[in-house]
Formats: sequence, structure tokens, C-alpha cells
Amino acid sequence: MKFSDIFYYAFSALKERRTRSVLTILGIMIGPAAIVGITSVTGGFGSQITTQLLRLGTNTIIIEPNGQTSLTQSYVTTISEIPGIKGAYPFYAIPGTIKTPGGTETVQVLAISQAGLNNAVPGIQLDTGGFPPPTETFEAAVGYSIANPQNTNYPKYKLNEAITVVIQAQTTVSKSFLISGTLKQFGTSLFINVDQGIIVPLATGQQLTGNAGYDGILAVAVSSSQVNALSKQIENIYGNKISVITSQSIISIANSILGILNALLTSAAAVSLIVAMIGVTTTMFSATRERIHEIGLLKALGFTRGGIEMIFIAESAIMGLVGGLVGIALGAGGSYLISFVLSFISLGGSSPSSGGVAGSGIGFSAFVAPVVSPEVVILTLILAVGIGIIAGFIPARQAAKLDPIVALRYE
Repeated sequence: MKFSDIFYYAFSALKERRTRSVLTILGIMIGPAAIVGITSVTGGFGSQITTQLLRLGTNTIIIEPNGQTSLTQSYVTTISEIPGIKGAYPFYAIPGTIKTPGGTETVQVLAISQAGLNNAVPGIQLDTGGFPPPTETFEAAVGYSIANPQNTNYPKYKLNEAITVVIQAQTTVSKSFLISGTLKQFGTSLFINVDQGIIVPLATGQQLTGNAGYDGILAVAVSSSQVNALSKQIENIYGNKISVITSQSIISIANSILGILNALLTSAAAVSLIVAMIGVTTTMFSATRERIHEIGLLKALGFTRGGIEMIFIAESAIMGLVGGLVGIALGAGGSYLISFVLSFISLGGSSPSSGGVAGSGIGFSAFVAPVVSPEVVILTLILAVGIGIIAGFIPARQAAKLDPIVALRYE
């Protein structure tokens, strides 16, 4: 008997028992839907984390003070002289607020040199205008969220307009800046919320803080392959006085956490496949009992044990295939729905605080597109069909073993 005939016969048998077949398929599709949905959402967040953190630059190393340590120019000089370091750029990250008719808007003032921006944070790009010149302490470039606030009650700040910021440095001071440029959307950063930031020259930060110690230093390695070694070298020089962080290390940690979370959730979803297998087995046993007379007729017509086994296995395989395909489609579509819902939920601290990595947080308030992996889709489909075949094997063997004379006499 041809395989096409076997599958046609099996499909016809499933159509005759449509309600039971549909219910079994519904049970099967839950597992694939959950697996594809979960892996797509976590894959989307993993991709987003990697994309955003790499905007800092794969060669950039962030050095921040611990405890009462004060980062002075001597730190900058020492770090810049380490072989393999192309440049070291100090910065200030100063919290502040803007008072608007719609309320108080939290911002963060980033004081850094133009060379530091160009070399250490290549992802920061201008939308309009330009960055303030090094000596212009009353000019600033504003982040995307300040120029284009999501809150409609906040005003939009444009090029050549004045913006007044209440800055909390050594003392609380109010300072007005002329907007020299606006930035394109940046996303998450390890040391400042760029989209909610105000970028000024390093001299402005020194003026506002009274030449206090720097909030951090951005060191740029000659090659990304040297970043880990140089990070350890800097840690060995200063010990517990500083913290050293790289985008590569954060990406590795984030991907590791997402991988563990993904494995746990996928394992939980896989349990539903076991339940589905039991459901398929039950359905096929019931079908075998109901079709004993039919099985006897098939044997009388010359069907072999193997042929009868193939018919019943084909039925369970078809249910697994249909359940897998429908489940994968629902999982892929559901992942977009989940991401859309999560876009309204804060997943991390996105408001700037006192500066530094701890204050910047890694969070998402915008839609994060899921990543549907073709490998996961293919593997899930194979798994669904495989479970159908395994679940139908024992009932198929039982059907094939029936004595044709007994089967024909069965009422």
C-alpha cells in the first residue's frame, strides 16, 4: 500500500471522528504554542539588550568609583597610559529636573568631552544642530525624550530654545542652557539615560560640581578582543577603589539570565506535550476499540500487520502535525501580543538617579519585537509529530495484533 493511500485513509478516518480529533489536536497545540511564544519573547528581549548595550561600543570600558574614592585626573592619566588603551575620557553624570507646566521632568546632565562622545559612545547621534563647543558652558544638546516627550503635558524642546535645569550637584543650582542640538533615539545605556539626558562640555560639569571627582571614566580599548584583559588590568591597579564594567560582560550576564529563564519556562511548557501525548494515546485506544470490525475487514482484504500499524500511526502523526502547525502559528502570534502588553509595563528602572550603572537601569518601555527562531519552529514541529507517532505506536500495535476472525465477529 502506498504511503499516500495510507495517509488518505488515515485522514478520512480522522474526518469521520471530527469532534474527537479536533479536541485532541487542541490538546497537542498548547505545548508548541507555549514553547514558540516563550522562546520568541525571550529571544526578542535578548536581541534588544544586545543591540542597545552595543551602542556604547564594544571597545568601551566604564570605570566608576567605589565608596569614598574620588576619581581625579591622575586616574585618567594612568589608565590612558596602559598599553592597549586608545583613550580615557572622564565624565560627570549629574541628576537634575526640568520644571514644566505639565509637572517636573527628571533628567540627567552628562558632562563629557567631544572626543569622549565620539570614541567611547559612538551610538549617540545628532538629529538636529550640533554638540556644544568645549568652552560654551551655557549650551547643551538634549536627548530624544526631552525633545520629543511621550507625556503630552511636557513641552517639546527645539533647537535654539532655552531650557532651565535644576541641578543637584554640590549644591542645588538652577542653570539655563541654549539648546545647540537634539539627539536621535538612543535606548538603554550602562552609565546614563541618554534619551532623558542633557549633554554639556566637560568644563560645564567641572563648574557645576566645583571640580569634584569625576563620576566615571570611559576607557576605549584599541581592540574589542583586548577589553576583558584590560578590564582585569585596571582592576588589578586600583583594587576595590573602583568598579569596572563593560558592555560585553553585561551582555554575557543578561544572555545567561535569559537563557536560564527561557529553559525553565520552556521546560514547564514541555510538560503540556506529555499531557498531549497521553491524550493522543487515549484517543487512539478508543479509536481501536471502536473500529475492531473495520480492522478485521482490512485484514480479510489482505492488509498486513505493518499496513494496519501504519494507518493508526499515520492518524496520530497527522494530529501531531496539525496540532504542531497550529500551535506554532498561535505561539508566534501570541508572542507579539505578549510583547505588546509588556510594552506598557516597566521592566527596569529607567529613570535616572545619581548617575552610574546602578542609576541607569536596563528596562524597556517601548515595544520589543519577538524573535521567532526557525530552528525552534522546526524542532517544535518535529517534537509535535514525534509525540503523535510515539503516542499512537502502542494502540497501533494492539490493533495490528487483532485476530481477523474475532475482529469480524465483533459487535
